[in-house]
Amino acid sequence: MSLGAILTPIMAKFLFGASPSNSVWYASLVAIIGLGFLSLANGLDFELSHLFFLGSAFCVALQMNLLSRFSLNIHVLVLTSIQLIVTGVVLLLVSFIFETMPESISNEAIKWLLLSIVIATSLRFFLQTYGLSLTPVSHAAILLNLEPVWTAILATFWFSEVMKANQIIGCSLIFLAMLVSRWHQFKEFIKK
Repeated sequence: MSLGAILTPIMAKFLFGASPSNSVWYASLVAIIGLGFLSLANGLDFELSHLFFLGSAFCVALQMNLLSRFSLNIHVLVLTSIQLIVTGVVLLLVSFIFETMPESISNEAIKWLLLSIVIATSLRFFLQTYGLSLTPVSHAAILLNLEPVWTAILATFWFSEVMKANQIIGCSLIFLAMLVSRWHQFKEFIKK
């Protein structure tokens, strides 16, 4: 997801001729370095699965760009519904092909399934699509790089994990990338 956010302004330039400000390009570079610190603690190795992650990142960048464009003319709730219905239908078909239906499903499992559908998926996609309708896609992309930062911070508090120095540096660089991407507004705020 984070790499997709980094690729978003680049794809916007090629797809729609958008020209993000220089601060967005600098912020993307800082965010890439920050993501490296967060995720490359055990070194860099290559696996076939990384190609799937790269493909997924390109799909995320494409999705963000298209949503940003379509949200100007189509209501956010409609866009969110279209995304979730298409995804649900495709994955339901894949599920019928590759999975077997369990004999019984507990009430607890149904409760968590419904909560994940309503809160973790529907609400999240609605808020993301609404946010994309309010800001340039390049700025939204930098903000979405906070996802691994919040994941690391929540893991520290929730699971009592200890953040290593490289993770703290990575989170700090991603926060710095946010400031760099909004440098003009940040500079105006300091002057006031």
